[in-house]
This record gives sequence, structure tokens and C-alpha cells, in this order.
Amino acid sequence: MSGRAARLVTATLMGAAFLAFFDRALLAPMITAAAKELRSPPEAIAHAVTVYVLTYALAQLPWAAVSGRFGQLRTLAVASGLAAAGAVLSACAWDAGSLTVARAVSGAALAAIVPTILVHIGDSMDLSRRAVAAVNLATALSLGMTAGSAAAASLAEWWTWRAAFASSAVIGAVVCLVFAWNGRGGGGAVVGFWRSVPYLVRNVWVWAVLVLAVVEGAVLVGVINFIPVALEADGVAVAVAGFALAAFGIAVVVWSVVVRALVRRLTPWVLLAVGGATAVVAFALLWGVRGVVTATVAVVLLGFAWACAHTQLQTWATDVMTGARPLGMALFALALFGGGVIGSALGADAVARGSYDGLFAAAGLISVAFAVGSALLRRVYRPVEQG
Repeated sequence: MSGRAARLVTATLMGAAFLAFFDRALLAPMITAAAKELRSPPEAIAHAVTVYVLTYALAQLPWAAVSGRFGQLRTLAVASGLAAAGAVLSACAWDAGSLTVARAVSGAALAAIVPTILVHIGDSMDLSRRAVAAVNLATALSLGMTAGSAAAASLAEWWTWRAAFASSAVIGAVVCLVFAWNGRGGGGAVVGFWRSVPYLVRNVWVWAVLVLAVVEGAVLVGVINFIPVALEADGVAVAVAGFALAAFGIAVVVWSVVVRALVRRLTPWVLLAVGGATAVVAFALLWGVRGVVTATVAVVLLGFAWACAHTQLQTWATDVMTGARPLGMALFALALFGGGVIGSALGADAVARGSYDGLFAAAGLISVAFAVGSALLRRVYRPVEQG
């Protein structure tokens, strides 16, 4: 692969990361608008969010096997193409059921993207450089989430929610074409899928990191999507509520500059503790006094928690999974978004009951468990790879 082609692929990897969270962020701010047009109860549309996260989680392992056999770029081409198809189906949905199926297709397709990028980071960089690379990845993902939330809120308020899914289809098609044009490639030695299983099963640190990923995913992947819905229930306009969540992505991008400096000065366990504690404060604010200003402040704090704690957890996972990264990082994503399913289920229940105080209280307690557990475990962990 020429230098120019390599640079194009590198840029497209970040574009694919952008797409993954752009698409994921679309439906939550549009639940009310979609429910009204499709003549369905809001909780039925909210379940589509849960199904999306569920299929994203369940598709991790199949994609790990596919990428090892057919190559990373071919796999990413197929995945982004399927995601584009799912977005088209979402834009054409005629009821809650068809929307749920379409969202399931997109969720399953986009499951391939982030683990593949993490494997590339783990294979091509030493441990110290991975921490910065993980922050850069978080920036691309957060830009996608910001743009997705803002686009969804704006289009649902002033035009049609269907246009938001159409925009995701366009991005997916472009990413698909670039990856398809560049053929097999992908870097890194192929690691046997089944040969990785015994190593991962016997490694107690693998289990520890996966449990922490479930806990983190419940709040930072699942519950966070229901902040706009909670604001809408209190009478806030759809567009304003959506932009409140969009502040999360903006915050991650801004905080990433700070975190890049912090990773060179603070130890990983301290960063995990600080990030987890920040999430506790954020959900305490949402539980105590809810409003646009309070929600925006809370979301900005959650952006710091993601930029600080999540990137450290990702970096830790790339070290724990050494020698079995394709399957290991797929399991990490499965755990993270499996936790997101739990958080989304809690959110859907809150939508059905029309009460969000219990949701944010539970999220705060879960965040306490993550802050304490991750910091204590990371402090005693000894890295496999130094540097």
C-alpha cells in the first residue's frame, strides 16, 4: 500500500469511528418525533434504542472471526455498507417494528468498527503511545456523537427525523467505498479465533476488565442516551434537549486536550478514579435538580469521565488481551455495549413510568462501583507490555 493510500485508510478509519457513534446517537433525541409520526407510544421507539445496543453487542464475536479470515479492510467495507443499508431502512420505516428491525441491522453492522481500530492500535503502538491514541479515537467517536445528536435534534424539530438516517447512509456509503477500493490490508498478524479462547478464559485480568466494561457501559453507553428524553418529559423542546446531549461529544473533544497532558503525569489508576468520581457527581446533579443548564453541566462532566476513565480502560484492555487481541477486543466491546443494554433497559423502563429520578440515582451508584473497582484493580495490575 502506497503512502498516500495508507494516509487515506488512516483518515477513513477515523471516519468510520465517526460514523459508528454518529449513527448510534441519532434515534434517542428523535424518540418523541418518531413516535408521533409513526403513531406509536414513545416506549416502543425507546425499545429500538435498546435493540440497537443489543445487536451491536451480540455481533462483536462474529465480526472478530470474519476480520481474521477476510482481512480488516474488507470487513470494514462490508460492515459500513451494511450500516448504510440499515440507515436507509430506518429512514423508510413505517412503524415501530420496522424501525426496530432497521436499527438492529445498523447496530450489528457497526459493531465491527471500533474493535478493529483498537486491534490496530494495540498491534502498532507501545503501551504509552496507546493511551494517547485511545484519546484520539475517543475524539473521533465523540465528534460523531456530537454531530449525530445535533443533526437528529435539528432535523426532527425543523424538518423530518428521516433525513437524519439518510445522512448516516451517505457517510456509510463513502466509508464503504474507500475501504473496498483499498482491498485486503489492515496490518497486524492474523490471530486464530479459537486459539485465543483458552488464553482469555484462564486470564483473571481479562474477566476483571470485562466486568468493569459492563459496569461502565451501563451508564456511559446506556443511561446517557436518555438524558434528552428526561428533559423532554419536563417540557423542554426536542431541539434543545438534543443539543444538551450533543454537549457530551463537544466536552470529550475539549477534555481530550487536558487528558493527553494528564496521561503523561498521572498513573492510570488515578485517572480511572478521577473519571469515575466525575460520573458520580454528574448523575447526582441529574438526580437532584434537573433542567437544561444542570443537564448540560452533567453531560460535560460525563464527557470528562469518558475522555479520562474510558480511554484508560481501553488502553488497559489492549495490554490484558496481548496475544489474543482480535477476539479479546471484540469481547471488550461486547461487554461495554452489553452494559449499554442494561442501561438502555433501565432507561426504557423510566420512559414507560415517566419517572427519571430512579434512573439517575441508579446510574450514580453504578458509577461509584466503577470508580472504586477500576482504581483498586488497576493499581495492583502489572502490565504485560512495558513502555
